[in-house]
Amino acid sequence: MITPASARALARTHLGPRNAALDFDLTTLRFTSSKLPTMFLRSFNPAAKPQSRMPPRLHPRALSAQLYRHPLITRPLTTTSAAFPPPLAPTEDFISPTPTHLLDIALSPYLNTTLPSVLPKSPKPLPPGHHLVYFPPPIPESQLLQDGSDAQHSPTPLLPRRMWAGGSLAFNSPVETFTHALLREEITNVADRNGKTFVSFDRYIYPDGTSAEAAIVEKRDLVFLPPATTPPPPRKRNRPPEEPDFAREFSTTQHLLFRFSALTYNAHRIHYDPEFAAGVEFHVGPLVHGPLSVVFLLELLRAERKGRVKGFVYRCLAPVVVGEEYKICGKLKSRGEVEGRMEAVYSLWSETKSGYAVMGTATVVED
Repeated sequence: MITPASARALARTHLGPRNAALDFDLTTLRFTSSKLPTMFLRSFNPAAKPQSRMPPRLHPRALSAQLYRHPLITRPLTTTSAAFPPPLAPTEDFISPTPTHLLDIALSPYLNTTLPSVLPKSPKPLPPGHHLVYFPPPIPESQLLQDGSDAQHSPTPLLPRRMWAGGSLAFNSPVETFTHALLREEITNVADRNGKTFVSFDRYIYPDGTSAEAAIVEKRDLVFLPPATTPPPPRKRNRPPEEPDFAREFSTTQHLLFRFSALTYNAHRIHYDPEFAAGVEFHVGPLVHGPLSVVFLLELLRAERKGRVKGFVYRCLAPVVVGEEYKICGKLKSRGEVEGRMEAVYSLWSETKSGYAVMGTATVVED
């Protein structure tokens, strides 16, 4: 049951300790704020200066939206704490060489790369995107939802379906194997659009857990949808307008999807349970993970072009069903000198017979 103390604790978690004047009307779970710090008013006053260099926290209105979306909102004081995601606590991980090694083995047949045979014995930087198989969510089975996804990131049980909508990656410095690292994650935005809820997360990975600057900064956008009642409408054909400079073609398998689910500690049934994917969510079959699509594109770039990937921005436009003919592509868009170094910009995308699945842009610092 939500109490004034727990409600204020929730507010402090998302809004920061400087919000000393949060007043909750627990008869409607409404809240007002009379002394919001400047950093939360920037959307209303662009000229305002932030009071802190901390990453932005959840806006009060977004938090209010989370409170209002609970199904028991008409029954004051009976809402359980399980309805609200717990604070996103920092996660530590040892960057063992094993997960990245196993990921290379899993992807090798699809990328036509040399199959790694020996587990590295000395520290090496993680390839771009390989951080995605680290920092597994330390969530017990009791906190998983019916579809196997975690309740920690879900804004409301009224929207049980989730899809990966897009994101970005900034690779500032290497994260090496045989080291410890720290992940900090924050909810940065919650937005309702046409019956869907988009939730954005910022994730910061710090080498050794003590570095002042994050080695990797990742932004994730997830979309939460109501239960499916009918199959999705036929996809519009959205064929890429240009030919790639380099590409790979293959069909994914359920073995690959299960392996990636295992490497990422992801129990979301939509990726490995055909009966659930078809019978509950009305897809043709299990879907390829959004992060797996991201890794495929970054691995394609790593195999075809030299240099250090500086950043990658992408959107997920359509789901990819296991077994579907799949093509990952890359094309040079521009090259020029930036701050005394040569940088190249590549368009990266994946496509099926229906057209684009993922579209992105990668920036590479050339050696």
